[in-house]
Amino acid sequence: MYILTTYHLYRLGASEDGTPGIEWSAAYDRGTGTVPKSGQVSLGSGTSPTLFRIGTRRFVTIADNAKFMNVNVYRAETNLLPGEQRLFAQTAPFGQNEAVSDENSLIVAPGVDGNSMDIYAENNFGNDDPTSTLGPAVTQPGFARMHLQSDGTFTVASVNNTIAVPSVVSKVSLGSNIVYTYNKTPDGWFLTGLDADDLNAVRFTTRIGPGSFGYNNFYAGLSLDADGKTIWLGTLFGLTKIQLE
Repeated sequence: MYILTTYHLYRLGASEDGTPGIEWSAAYDRGTGTVPKSGQVSLGSGTSPTLFRIGTRRFVTIADNAKFMNVNVYRAETNLLPGEQRLFAQTAPFGQNEAVSDENSLIVAPGVDGNSMDIYAENNFGNDDPTSTLGPAVTQPGFARMHLQSDGTFTVASVNNTIAVPSVVSKVSLGSNIVYTYNKTPDGWFLTGLDADDLNAVRFTTRIGPGSFGYNNFYAGLSLDADGKTIWLGTLFGLTKIQLE
């Protein structure tokens, strides 16, 4: 089990008699402020740990709460090889921008070469309560794709600095190579599909409703049905079904 607190990332395990214990912990940059960043509900990171493998090695990734937010990748095994550090890779997907926070789990998808991973992060800065997106109001924009290679090379591959995603947990489909997200503009709420390689290439966008309270998902998730054409989305109205062509 991996748990992220406002100070550390922990890996917990159980002994043979079932007693839980800490197998390792890693401190991260939780920020220097005394109040949460805009778009987050507490101090420290707002992300949930995301687990993945590259080859035979296991990793876990989070976004930290640094002044310029980083995405951190840690080696997940309890025992590391000689000379290895717990922190495997780190990059700042939105550069030297202070108006960035991420309250959601990062997306991780296999790279096209089979020996790398793509990691996606959205910017939730500005989403402090449902009134933050009421009417024409929008949050700070930003959606980034990073590329992680097996040797630890970690680069920012694509950044969309125009789309504003207040809080949905976006999803990627390997079959369609689309990132499905729920974004807000002054004209209302939209279900949008971004090309998973080039996040500035919009594959489709459809308006779901105006900027009233009911269409706000406010941290509810988004799920893609097995048929590849149906999206399920939680909003303040309740569970919303969106049928794609």
